[in-house]
Amino acid sequence: IIKGELFESLCSGNAFKNRLLSAGIDEEYPSIALMSQKENYKKVVNEWLDDLAIGIGDIVKVINPSMIVFGGGLGSYIEYFREGLLERLHNYLPTDIVNDLKLVESHYKDDSALIGGSYASKK
Repeated sequence: IIKGELFESLCSGNAFKNRLLSAGIDEEYPSIALMSQKENYKKVVNEWLDDLAIGIGDIVKVINPSMIVFGGGLGSYIEYFREGLLERLHNYLPTDIVNDLKLVESHYKDDSALIGGSYASKK
């Protein structure tokens, strides 16, 4: 829980799109904002990355994974936000942990949640 909200409601692809809309940015593809140099886009991206770093930092503190896998639409654009996220993670985690942490795109892309859900249902 960050700022009284669930991690998913602040940091998912839909949450990112909603942040853009709230800022008056109506892009068909929210990923455009990740690549944009426009100040109003960068402001939204930076706020989203701040919250994402808090959530990822909390996950790492609890389970200490060596890798975080990003699925869905945003996972396809990890190259555009990996550096900014890693920079922010230094505010929440020791440097050696951040330096060893891998942030990668899911092999399953948009089907990540579906595959993960079906795997979990078989257990």
